[in-house]
Parts: sequence; C-alpha cells; structure tokens
Amino acid sequence: MITNTCDASEKKGVNYTPIVSQILNYMKQNYRKELTLNQVAENLYLSPGYLGKLLKEATGMNFTEYLTGLRIQRAKELLEDTEQSVGEISEAVGYKDPNYFIKVFKKVTDSTPQRYRKKIRWEAQYEQFK
Repeated sequence: MITNTCDASEKKGVNYTPIVSQILNYMKQNYRKELTLNQVAENLYLSPGYLGKLLKEATGMNFTEYLTGLRIQRAKELLEDTEQSVGEISEAVGYKDPNYFIKVFKKVTDSTPQRYRKKIRWEAQYEQFK
C-alpha cells in the first residue's frame, strides 16, 4: 500500500505546493542515507511538526511511511533490473541491516525480496511465451 501511494502521487501528476515539493524532492534525493524527520526539517528550515503535518496532508502518509515507500519502491526496481544480492540492495536503499530490510519489505509487499524477484522473473518468462 505504501509504495502504491508513492507511485500514484507521482503518476497522477499531483501538483504540490512548493514547500511540499521541496520536502518530497529532498527525501527522494536522500532516501539512501540515514534520514530522520528532524534532519529533513532542519535542512529545510522547518519545524519537525510542521513538516510532518505538511507531508501527511499532501500524501496521506507520515514521514516514516513515505520514506519506507520510497525505499521499497527502489528496492523492487533493483530486484527486477539487477543481479545485486539482497544485502547489497538493502544497503543501496538505506537499510544497514539486511534482516530488517527483509522484514520491512515483507510487511509492505507481503513477499520476501527473494520471492518477489523470482515472481517477477517468472512473469517475464511467461510473457515471452504468450
């Protein structure tokens, strides 16, 4: 659900206020790093409470949900398009602990990263024979 919401807002061309666009762009550019609401707020000269409120109103998600959505969406892309290990992907999307990444990925997608990769590859092979 989280990644779908992140995708939907981008695909529909939602027009955000300049400050919300700035928040979302900052998060998209920095999701690979250890990122907290306080850090983002400080870098954008906003109070954490105000930033959180703006993000929730604009996206329907709190800071952690939106950040998780960004990270899992990118992880899905890497699982589909690369041969990187789950550990490498975990680190590439901002999770230092691969086991925690797997837990979050499964919670969001209802699949482990390994199963997700196998499913995507099987579907691609199936499409070739249609």
